[in-house]
Amino acid sequence: MNIGIFSPKLQSIELNQLDLILALIEKGHNPIVYVVNDDSQSELFNKIKVKVVNIDFLETDICRLRSFKTINRLADIFEADSIDLLISSSATPCIYGALAGKRAGVKAIYSQFTDIGRLFQTNKKFRKFYIKLLCKLTAKRSDKVIFHNMDNMMFFVSKKLIKSDKAINLGGHGINTEEYTKSEYTHSRTFLLAAPLAVDKGIWEYIQAAGIIKQLNKNCTFKLLVKNDDSPYAIERADLLPYVEKGYIDIFDNYDDDIENMMEEAFCYVIPSYHESMPFELLLAMAKGRPVIATDVPGCRDAVLDGINGYVVPPQNVEVMVQRMLQLLADEETATQMAQESYTICSQKYDAYDVVDRLINVIFGSAEMKSND
Repeated sequence: MNIGIFSPKLQSIELNQLDLILALIEKGHNPIVYVVNDDSQSELFNKIKVKVVNIDFLETDICRLRSFKTINRLADIFEADSIDLLISSSATPCIYGALAGKRAGVKAIYSQFTDIGRLFQTNKKFRKFYIKLLCKLTAKRSDKVIFHNMDNMMFFVSKKLIKSDKAINLGGHGINTEEYTKSEYTHSRTFLLAAPLAVDKGIWEYIQAAGIIKQLNKNCTFKLLVKNDDSPYAIERADLLPYVEKGYIDIFDNYDDDIENMMEEAFCYVIPSYHESMPFELLLAMAKGRPVIATDVPGCRDAVLDGINGYVVPPQNVEVMVQRMLQLLADEETATQMAQESYTICSQKYDAYDVVDRLINVIFGSAEMKSND
């Protein structure tokens, strides 16, 4: 069976869906990867002979979808590759994939809305109406719509964008704990945030918290590992330089190469986002055995249990974030206990193999799995 894996970026597929792809290959299927405006290369996919197709004619802003010409072009590609089953992730691939897949005669379509935070961040009535319409069309054309936390799923159901019998909460992408192994926890007094340079990732709140704690003469470090963001919420790198000069933060750029090592060096991982789904960075921090301070938003509140493996704080509330940071700095024993709890929760709840098994059961059902084993 030819199975399309449709996601915005190649890197996100390698991070979040590699175990699914390997499981599909093992069961005799032929995965084909589709990405949006991404001409990067993957040595890994070349090695395992997985075809990668760059769909370079899609508008990432789905509200610019005004013509079915784009849908027809994408449908022609799916038809040429004889796609039998399509698994899409993130809003743009889900919407384009469902519309084009149905037109191409794809037998089964599964749409994963992995993050809906930015999707509905608008005050424009027509834009909001149009996005809801596209989401309804996507759900109607999908066999199942998969979410990675309960909040996002219930939002779609409560807004009547999807019928409840089509909605599945998978609980996160999961992380390969054999590849990303637990590391020794040291009280380095180093906080870390790894995120795109965007306002809604809580960059400014993190910097404000760093400035307050630094002014208290606390001997600690605030690291910011960044990658570029092309959304309307993007922050210019130059805007951060005054805070580097003041000694509030240290900025690092080699996101892909450095994130694992920097996580191992961290005393605490911080997620001050305004919205999330189930970010890889959060799961990586937990797999490495690090306490997490995260905002009380969908996804984060599922994985970070307040007072157990970290602290949950209100979004955009610098004061509470600072209080929790100071608590961890002052109580190394609690920090150590939280680090261990992070690893335990991750290995029990977010192991990639378990998550892949759940997804495969959703897609194929136990009967087909038995026939392919």
